[in-house]
Amino acid sequence: MNKVKKQIFLLLIFFWIILSIFDVFYNLIKFFPEARQWIFLSDSQKRVLVYGPIYNFLSFVDKYTNPNTSILIYSKDDKAYYLGRYMLYPKNITVVVNTQQLIKEASNRKFNYVALNDYSTKLVDYKAIATVSSGILYKKL
Repeated sequence: MNKVKKQIFLLLIFFWIILSIFDVFYNLIKFFPEARQWIFLSDSQKRVLVYGPIYNFLSFVDKYTNPNTSILIYSKDDKAYYLGRYMLYPKNITVVVNTQQLIKEASNRKFNYVALNDYSTKLVDYKAIATVSSGILYKKL
């Protein structure tokens, strides 16, 4: 019985090694066609491909806002909250997805900035300080 277990164990190791070798060659073969589209892109271009246009908008918000501030972000993109928390840290952000909630939150005046992604409106008590093709940034007066 002990000899059978040893043979099964050796057989499993043999298959494991064969599969590992196959996996290495498979990854080498597919590396070059996949890397060709990514290798010459800048870091921000790669992030736009991964995250979409919301990355450019959040970079814009980060560039024009002060650290340790509160920002109200209006965006229909699902990634806005989680990617915004990552990219805009340590800024305190709140993300809203509908216009009624945007108007309500902006009227509370507890935010230093309001950023609108793919939407434009006139906000009371806020002044537009910067615009980009995908949005506009307001600062509290």
